[in-house]
Amino acid sequence: MSRHCVQHKDYRICYGWDPVQPMRTFFMQVMSEDKNQSEDPIVDVGQGLIYNDAFTDIDKFVAECSRKLTEVGIIDFELSQEQKFQLLNDMFGIGN
Repeated sequence: MSRHCVQHKDYRICYGWDPVQPMRTFFMQVMSEDKNQSEDPIVDVGQGLIYNDAFTDIDKFVAECSRKLTEVGIIDFELSQEQKFQLLNDMFGIGN
């Protein structure tokens, strides 16, 4: 499993690839760094999905992440080209 985390304003955004059956999906979790907020993710994309619902298409995954981020008011973050390539490398085992 890959997991990459970046700091964005008051949020920790973690994303990656889970290759283990039955998951096999890209995922993203966003947690607030505000000590007064719950430690539970405020955005959780790709977790708990099985088979047909899994995100294996990078473009669909990125679109869903953007939609979920917008829902919680994070409109100024998106995965960069480099981050998308890293996820594809994680998925296909390039460099491992």
